[in-house]
Amino acid sequence: MIQKYVLSKKNYQLFKKHSYITPEFQLLLCVIKIILLKTSIPLPTNNYDESKLLQLIKRNNLSAFIAAHIHLFQELEKIKPSITQLSKINLSKNLLLQADLLKVIDLTTENNLYLVLFKGHPVNEMIYGNNNGRTSTDIDIMLPPEELQLLENILFEKEYIIDRPSFEMNEKEFKLFLKIDNKKSYFSPNKSKLDVHFKLFKNPYLIALPKEEEKYLLRTTFFNRNIYRMNNQYTLLYLMVDGKIHYWEKMMWLIDIVKLMEKMSENELSASYDLAKKNKLDHLFIATISLCNVVFESPIPPPFENKITSKHAEYIMLALKSLSGKNNSKLSKWKQRVSMKPDLKYFLYQISLFPTRDINIVRIPFAKRILYPLFRPITHLFS
Repeated sequence: MIQKYVLSKKNYQLFKKHSYITPEFQLLLCVIKIILLKTSIPLPTNNYDESKLLQLIKRNNLSAFIAAHIHLFQELEKIKPSITQLSKINLSKNLLLQADLLKVIDLTTENNLYLVLFKGHPVNEMIYGNNNGRTSTDIDIMLPPEELQLLENILFEKEYIIDRPSFEMNEKEFKLFLKIDNKKSYFSPNKSKLDVHFKLFKNPYLIALPKEEEKYLLRTTFFNRNIYRMNNQYTLLYLMVDGKIHYWEKMMWLIDIVKLMEKMSENELSASYDLAKKNKLDHLFIATISLCNVVFESPIPPPFENKITSKHAEYIMLALKSLSGKNNSKLSKWKQRVSMKPDLKYFLYQISLFPTRDINIVRIPFAKRILYPLFRPITHLFS
């Protein structure tokens, strides 16, 4: 079966079924729509596979979110115990992650390290409040690259172990690593994963951060600790770009965007769109808003009602496939990455990137590091 999209006055609507729009996916979309829109509509009556539905809920990191609203759905009574159990597991892990994050905040404060929290628990709390409806899978922090080694030494003293990259690098290789990657990963003694970012994305030409911190950072508190996080305008743009970079593989990321936009004024939303235009990401910004509307029927904010056109259709269709659990081909993923924004610097940098693990597969003299992308077809076979 094939599904198509038609352009209405403000939106795309699907009128036939794609093979990947399964009964389980349709049911899940309806459940989330009821929660988000606070509406009351009957769930689809199509027969669905309970195990497939649970698998889809788990894959999209939705168990805690749905469990917090499970009382709304008598039709899900059969799978309520399983959803509740999944939620308890995720919430327990979430508490461990939160405890480890607080320890990291304290460590960086004690050692005068410049820490920014740009997603994860502080952002979840800002969007959802403290209602246990949103769980994280790891801890994300960001600090300047020159402080990375110092933090790593401190983490090792606290019995953290390194996750990735999992091999030793000499000084020149480490310099190359800082250029081609954006984070190092560790595991805490509690087995919580900690991602230490030293830039937002691998490609520095995606979102340009201002030199004046007050233009994109705000100072706030998290569990009585003073922290920095990105303001709402930059957070919204970041969440959109990060979701697209990961091909919208988790529906929870899209829900984050819907809930954050609900909290923002029209002026804030317009300011975020201006940031997108400045960074040549306006197509991605509007397409993501349209995607939220297609998937959840969430309202399109007034400033963007007349900006949606047929050119956003491909973006929406690719995202729907990912949300339903269908994997994009490697070629499709590569095309989506290099066409993220129409900018020559971004494009040239993107096609020159290669995974850090390639350094471990083929050791090329630092002066000839430009050869790494050329060897990508070969190193790909060993990765």
